[in-house]
Amino acid sequence: MDVPMVYAGDALQYGYIIESADRAGGLGHIDNTAAPFTTQNLDFPNGDYANILLARMLGPAGEFGLRFNMFFLTSIFLTALSGFAVARSVGLNRALASIVALSFTLLPFHFARLGHLFYTNYSAAAISFWLCMLATRPIWSAHTQSPWRRRGQFALIGLACAWCGSTGVYYAFFSCLALGVVGAVSSIHHGNCRPFFRAAILGALIAGTTMVQLMPSMLMHHDLGKNDEVAKRDFSESEIYGLKVSQLLLPIESHPIRRFRNLRSTYNSTAPLVNENSTAALGLLGSFGLCLALLLLVIPKFASTLPRHTQLSSQLLFSLLLFATIGGFGVMFALLVSPQLRALNRISPFIDYLALIVAAGVAQHLLFAKVRNKIAITVVTALVALVVIYDQAPIRNRKGFPPTFAANATAFDSDRDFAKALAMRLPAGAMVLQLPYIEYPEVGAALGDYTQFRNNLHAPKLHWTHGAMKGRAESRWLQALANSAPGQFARTVNAIGYSAIVVDKRGVTSLIEQQLAAMSHNQSSVIESTDGTQTAYILEKPTQSHARAVGADSGWYRLESGGTSSWQWAAGDASLKLSPTESKQNCTIAISLKTWEPRRVNAVVDDKILASVDLIPGTPGALQVAVPSATSRIYLRSTPAARSPTSDPRPVSFGLIMDSAPLCR
Repeated sequence: MDVPMVYAGDALQYGYIIESADRAGGLGHIDNTAAPFTTQNLDFPNGDYANILLARMLGPAGEFGLRFNMFFLTSIFLTALSGFAVARSVGLNRALASIVALSFTLLPFHFARLGHLFYTNYSAAAISFWLCMLATRPIWSAHTQSPWRRRGQFALIGLACAWCGSTGVYYAFFSCLALGVVGAVSSIHHGNCRPFFRAAILGALIAGTTMVQLMPSMLMHHDLGKNDEVAKRDFSESEIYGLKVSQLLLPIESHPIRRFRNLRSTYNSTAPLVNENSTAALGLLGSFGLCLALLLLVIPKFASTLPRHTQLSSQLLFSLLLFATIGGFGVMFALLVSPQLRALNRISPFIDYLALIVAAGVAQHLLFAKVRNKIAITVVTALVALVVIYDQAPIRNRKGFPPTFAANATAFDSDRDFAKALAMRLPAGAMVLQLPYIEYPEVGAALGDYTQFRNNLHAPKLHWTHGAMKGRAESRWLQALANSAPGQFARTVNAIGYSAIVVDKRGVTSLIEQQLAAMSHNQSSVIESTDGTQTAYILEKPTQSHARAVGADSGWYRLESGGTSSWQWAAGDASLKLSPTESKQNCTIAISLKTWEPRRVNAVVDDKILASVDLIPGTPGALQVAVPSATSRIYLRSTPAARSPTSDPRPVSFGLIMDSAPLCR
């Protein structure tokens, strides 16, 4: 149970988020990554506070593998419970509600998206449908319910809204979308606006819950500026990651019947735009419900004989399908409103639950209402359950899980032993430089965006470099260090006080080899991982640093390079961030600046000018600043105001030359 079912990729990031949320500073101040800086995860926010809290409750701090597995098992329970309870609330009998819950829980999405741990808790799909049904009718009758019962129902509704709003931004958005559709349809059907107003109130509660979770990020962006390098989205991605009806209806990728497997394999290998949306398959029962729901729309006479919740489910399903499908209304939303919600295929659990409700509603109306024999009902239910399990459960081939788990366990044990051995050799809080440098998050690194988190997760008391938020000072400084010439690299590593360098051998470049060679006289010992992927070089003098790192903080464009030089342009006034220090001594920063037109740059701390430099085009200017020990940021203010040079459409003022990682000595 201590080895996570998935030990690579996004699963490691989820472990990092859960463990970081458990530390004193939470996700707003993560003190064991981005060495020598600290960092945060608020630039890459997730509305998953309920999921994070749940994961933290399911295991002790540091046991990220146990927490991962327990969360997944709990998601199965929560999905089954919500699926059954909501199905019963709309009038389905126990047998049909059990089938709905079983098929909903064994949705292929549940297992295919295991690496995206929090998506496996899609209980919000069922709960939001319950809220939709509430919006269609008065919540209570003043003559039949006591005040205590009303308060209890109020509390339950509030909890349901909070749950939908705190188990992921996507699920919160889809829940609000469903409420909006149901509110509008029901208002038209009943000829009054009350259902729409009720739906709007419930949607506002869900949206409000999400906004509360995003508030820390918004406050940070107000203070430090928005980070445009993180979570950049384009409306076209809503097309790329949209839903495809064919993928909903096709068999799952590892179906036990070979002909079905081959059919899906042929589609995946030849069809365009096949990506994570391939996890949206509904299974046989869900596909039947989807086709039945669409059939009800074209046979209104038959649909009118069915219960209202069945009719409404088919209408809602069709509306969500039109929104999320490639080329649907979701693309228009991304183009006109916001492109941030790009992976619209993640709506598939909502569509699946609606399809199951339709199938069960029709079955109860046509069959179960006329059959009174309990034995016959039990036999039919058992047969359908077996079909669902055979069609959807991830047990096909019977060979997929043991080798995967064995590989996970081998890699897990190797990484754990390696990190623990390093932690035993170094004091708590010792800084460890990881090479090659990989930006965080979402950069498409050859080694995997989050593979270096395995060290942090196994030895959280050390201060690692991976996890520095790109677009912020810590990431820019570490990138400059990783690109430094060997001699400058060695001097900076020693000045900062790194205690060890950990190298992933699969990403070694000639520059890294030269940098390690320049550090060879400082190496006291070497630790190798048993799987041969990592090497730790423990440095001879892990002394306290006598310098502070200085990173380009807010107001800068991305790092640029040309020839042997690197630089960053400032969009106007900008700031520099210094790494934290326990020293009471002042230090001096010496940085080189350039400009394309004459200007003066002032270094300001607490509204006091500490130094100035007059820049002229074509000649770098040196700015030296004596920095008080308590300073954490320096503001660079210039005159005249930024303008766009003829060759650059951006407004720029001055540039920071980054041929080496700047230090305050």
